[in-house]
Amino acid sequence: MPSSIRAISEDVYHIERLAGEFQYVDAVVVDTPILDQTDRTTIRDARKLEERLERAEVFASYLNRQWMPLEQFVTGFDWSEASKRLSENIAHIRTALEKY
Repeated sequence: MPSSIRAISEDVYHIERLAGEFQYVDAVVVDTPILDQTDRTTIRDARKLEERLERAEVFASYLNRQWMPLEQFVTGFDWSEASKRLSENIAHIRTALEKY
């Protein structure tokens, strides 16, 4: 096993940008194994945008709990920051929806 791993530019883009974007989270949630039974039943197929926003929030909450034990390690990734950006992105989308 290598003692260090070097990220390529595409990886950095995922880490710095996509992880905090609703569109990305909405796409990956359907392929992500959910270990918690309660969350697994809550995170289900969604068609309407509001349902997809709610699903993304539940998924983010699940990821927040999964990340907690890892916060003490240096990983090169800060899910807490990505989660914050995701929450802001979802709030921005909801604000835009209220106009219609």
